[in-house]
Amino acid sequence: MVDREHLKHYEESILASCFYGGHVEVVANLFPEHFSLATNRLIFKAICALDQDSKPIEAVSVAGWLSERGLKKAASSVAKILDVPVPTDLDYYIGVLKSFSLRSSIQAAIKRIDKKCKDPECETTDVVSAFQDELQKIIEGNSGVSTGKSYSELCEEALDHWDKLSTQAQTAGEPTGFQALDKVIGGLYPGDLVILAARPGMGKTTLALNICDHVSKNGSWVYFLSLEMTRHDLIAKHTAKLAQINSSKFRFGGFNKSEWQRITDAMEDLYQRPILIDDAVDDDWLTITRKIRYYAHKYQLKLVIVDYLQLIRGDWRVQRNEMIGRISRSLKLVAKECGINLILLSQLNRKVEAREDKRPMLSDLRDSGSIEQDADIVLFLYRDSYYNLDAEEPQLTELFVAKHRHGDDRKVLPLRFIDWRATFEDWEV
Repeated sequence: MVDREHLKHYEESILASCFYGGHVEVVANLFPEHFSLATNRLIFKAICALDQDSKPIEAVSVAGWLSERGLKKAASSVAKILDVPVPTDLDYYIGVLKSFSLRSSIQAAIKRIDKKCKDPECETTDVVSAFQDELQKIIEGNSGVSTGKSYSELCEEALDHWDKLSTQAQTAGEPTGFQALDKVIGGLYPGDLVILAARPGMGKTTLALNICDHVSKNGSWVYFLSLEMTRHDLIAKHTAKLAQINSSKFRFGGFNKSEWQRITDAMEDLYQRPILIDDAVDDDWLTITRKIRYYAHKYQLKLVIVDYLQLIRGDWRVQRNEMIGRISRSLKLVAKECGINLILLSQLNRKVEAREDKRPMLSDLRDSGSIEQDADIVLFLYRDSYYNLDAEEPQLTELFVAKHRHGDDRKVLPLRFIDWRATFEDWEV
């Protein structure tokens, strides 16, 4: 652990990197509150403000921003930062700063709790409640401080948004590519957490990949984090959909000349797609939220898909239900913080299999009731032909809108599942 004498060097080195192209990574991972020295905190605040306005991060512009606000001492310190060596391992320096900030937060919290413990008039239940609040702040609050807005600002923003809605016929949010679904939920909205849940084999990964395909086709960046399938399996699924080739051939081979041509055409399309595929197999929840923040800033992400919730590594020292609740809450917070659409895939409890009617219900969400609470939208997939080989419509898949915080729920939407080429379509196509 770095001591306070060396902390100044770490902070100034990180700030120096911002002037030489490293600001994207730094801004995505740090907040002004991570800097312990007041002057450095103000300089980084100026860097964040300029970056938010898409202005160049230069010594002149940073010093000017500070001077305009009467922060002359901080402004005069900017030139000195330019002489500080840039770190060769920026990630390490960022980690040191975050670690020091986190420890300082913990020490401050311990002092506050200790003071309450020594107060004879403070009830034990109040001490426990205060401890829980402090712990939650440490877990969630290390991602920065939110900014309040006055009602005058909010009214202007709301009127502008509603005016756009009244004059456009298209979906207000980001279209999913499924007309029936977009009609019910209005598309995907920034800051929303969408849970897509089903039993294994229902096609939730395929549906998520289909939505990814549609969003990326419009030129918007998508980050697909798969903890289950490899990146090669995902691109094979995507290619099978676009080339309209049996997906099993991408594992066993046997393409004919016509299929090779369709694969080539599909790959030319995919080559241009703004999609990031991450098949990390052992990422913990904190690493995942850090990655989302970084890529959201770097690529201006429109959509993040995480496949799937129960495979995210958490803290083994707490109950599984509690850990799943923490993960879903942290993902909801990062979606709101970064202004992204986040689709989180989830498994369902095995008790579904024991019922005569195996259509999912909200109580079937596996491991935690917090998942339902944190989600803005909960979608379930069910295909009768999976259980009934004599089903009249083997391709019919029911998409349940089980929860919609901002509109109608309990809707059942028909989709067509074309298994051999890994794709869903609206039923009426």
